[in-house]
Amino acid sequence: MTKGIKPGENLTKFSKTFYYGYAHLTYHWQVPDLAAKRYLNKAIETCPEFIFVAFPAVDSFSHFDHPFSPKVMRCYRNVDKALGEMAKLLQKKGILDETLLMITSDHGLTSTQRHLDLAGFLDENGYRALHYPKIFRPGVRAAVMVSGNSMAHLYFKGEKNWEEPVFFEEFEKNHHCFLRKLIRREEIDILAFREKDDGIRIISKKGVSKVKKKMDVSVII
Repeated sequence: MTKGIKPGENLTKFSKTFYYGYAHLTYHWQVPDLAAKRYLNKAIETCPEFIFVAFPAVDSFSHFDHPFSPKVMRCYRNVDKALGEMAKLLQKKGILDETLLMITSDHGLTSTQRHLDLAGFLDENGYRALHYPKIFRPGVRAAVMVSGNSMAHLYFKGEKNWEEPVFFEEFEKNHHCFLRKLIRREEIDILAFREKDDGIRIISKKGVSKVKKKMDVSVII
């Protein structure tokens, strides 16, 4: 959301790293929310044409706990208060009726009954993993890219380097024990791997299958 704006118009260019880093390490996600409210009020003083502000606490605590936990509901109320203060400032400046307010999220949330810390699991099994926010780790053998609570992409270093992809054939050969451990985890439902012939190998506790595209038709084997 900062593409094309002047450097001085990005009010959290430097402070965001501190607030988000602090919250990641301490789980005090209400701190970035309070900072966001302060910067929002500061931005309104200059009457810009457009303001974008993110309140991360609801999302973060929902992932850690429950979408409707007391802590999450407190965060919703804090956001509500911040919006109320914003409306009062806009009204004071006489531009509230001319302002379009939009509230949105990047995804929905449901209760997570089973959670697996994949980065920690990889570390415990000898695969030192690169993951957010630990994006500068020496000697890593794997990388974890998490998408919400339901999916994650895992990348593994090849026999020589990171340049060539690790297909299922190589993974099954060189990481067989770890593959078995993944399948046995109750938090994991489906594993999917790329194969050298452009097929997709799908593995679950119920069995194994393969999907391969032939011309414009997907064939399940």
